[in-house]
Amino acid sequence: MIALSLQAQDPVIEVTNPKGGEVFLAGDTVYLKWIGENLTVDAVWIDFSPNSGTDLYAINTDGIHVSDTTWNNYPWELPAITSDEVTVGVHEYNSDAEHYSGLFSITEDPNDPRLTSVGTIGRKAIKLAPDNLIRTSANGQLRMLLPWQGKQQISIFDINGSKAGAYTLYGPKTVNLNTLIPSGKFAVIQIAKDDQFMVFTMPAPAK
Repeated sequence: MIALSLQAQDPVIEVTNPKGGEVFLAGDTVYLKWIGENLTVDAVWIDFSPNSGTDLYAINTDGIHVSDTTWNNYPWELPAITSDEVTVGVHEYNSDAEHYSGLFSITEDPNDPRLTSVGTIGRKAIKLAPDNLIRTSANGQLRMLLPWQGKQQISIFDINGSKAGAYTLYGPKTVNLNTLIPSGKFAVIQIAKDDQFMVFTMPAPAK
């Protein structure tokens, strides 16, 4: 008879959101995501550093269990800091398994053109892929991503605060709007659905 022995695999954690390189607005809510394999207790805690790991601050030390609704989807309200060296770490309880995200940025300037997160719906940050960022075409026509399923109300205001356009559209999808905003100016856009809404100010770079 041949005896077979199974060697236990080491626990592994990988932070999948943020990945690194993003730019978020202070006060927005970012949903932290991770992958855990071969974990011994199926529970993690989270911290962050504003300066590439020099100083560490707890986000959650009570523990997030695999059965919790926030497992792999933990809402973190970003602190009021400005830094290009922020990183988030996820750690397993009772083991050395941990992983820190790549460095990302938090800015307190809502008009920072680098922003990845362009607003919030409740506590959920709206993050648009680079090719779906709201922007203007060469002639000033707005292109935007509608975030929800179903009917949505869109109101657009020009740099002077005057209402420049209003639409009732259905999403989720990317649409081109006829409202013209001069390239390089700022527009304030409100998207609303039921009792949810998103308001943000955008620079309007030419595409």
